[in-house]
Amino acid sequence: MGRQGKCISGKIGKVTTDYVSLKLSNGTDVNIERHDVLRVTSYPSYVIYSGRSSWADVREYLSYPTEAVRVTLKAPPTEYVGKGELVSEVDITMSQPRGHVKLKKSQISTVDIISYTPLSDGNEYWAEECGITPICVLNVGLWPRLLGFGPRMRVRLFDSSLPEDNTPVPCK
Repeated sequence: MGRQGKCISGKIGKVTTDYVSLKLSNGTDVNIERHDVLRVTSYPSYVIYSGRSSWADVREYLSYPTEAVRVTLKAPPTEYVGKGELVSEVDITMSQPRGHVKLKKSQISTVDIISYTPLSDGNEYWAEECGITPICVLNVGLWPRLLGFGPRMRVRLFDSSLPEDNTPVPCK
């Protein structure tokens, strides 16, 4: 989704510091300047890039049971990593191995999700088709995801040093 509200669907070809290249279904390549990109999602609407700071995105985020949230406080700089349990307008409650912690939004510097990297097309197809049935174990490419230790990436959803944008994102 671009900042002008235009949604473009395609396969990600290349990502640089300046642009994102997409291959559209008709076979053409499109380069979108990075500063024009509002959000990049993969099926089924997992956020893999966000170009804004949004507490609404933090509130709406639904994660896999094995995904984590990383919250960094402003002062003293403290980092919490755990499962986001509850997000309100003013705070976030996280579960950690040591128990639950409630952090006030006014004290938070950044909120990142630590999510799985997108699957390849073939593995995505397998994951869709097998769901939670035991047939998934036949595809060794899915084992890391099934066991909860697949490759991860960090996606920033909220940064208190940037203007907050909680407007709805029309395409999902």
